[in-house]
Amino acid sequence: MDTRVADRPQAPAEIRSWEVDFGPLLTSKTGVTVSSATATHTPPSGSALTPTVLSVTTNVALVRLPAFAVGAIADGHFLDVLATCSNSEILHVRLVFNVAYLVVTSPLNPSTSETFQFDFDYNNDLRSGVTISSAAFTLTLPSGTTSAPSAGTIASGIVPVSITPTVKGVQTLDGLATLSDGDKSAIRLKYTVSV
Repeated sequence: MDTRVADRPQAPAEIRSWEVDFGPLLTSKTGVTVSSATATHTPPSGSALTPTVLSVTTNVALVRLPAFAVGAIADGHFLDVLATCSNSEILHVRLVFNVAYLVVTSPLNPSTSETFQFDFDYNNDLRSGVTISSAAFTLTLPSGTTSAPSAGTIASGIVPVSITPTVKGVQTLDGLATLSDGDKSAIRLKYTVSV
């Protein structure tokens, strides 16, 4: 088994397709390719789930995990992918990942007297040929009150959203982009309004 650690978490609201590359396990096997794959997701609770293997192309399995409930936030989720090779050999890759929000803290501190634009960059989640179909935002104020600011024009994997703060304190802006392949990508931005 080849164990790998994911480069980022999967946020609860995300629907994420993970690319699992078997190429490094085939470098010494001339002419052998991956012909099919199956996958199992095991959360820390131990109840195994069956994610969807969308495709196997050039020894890379594309495996989709559904959105998680907020209560599923935890470290130590396992995505086990078994690949059947053209020589009937079975290869096993285990991807270890966490379910958590990817939180970005803004160094910028807008004031209550200005309208400020934040650009949400989803390019790290856009595989070749995938674009952003739409995006939705939720703004949470220090009191817990929420609103839904409108997304600006989507361009080159970036979605702008303009905020006019009305209260001081730490505010959370959640962006959820729906991608053209059906995945959903989430980013959480925290910023402080101090003036």
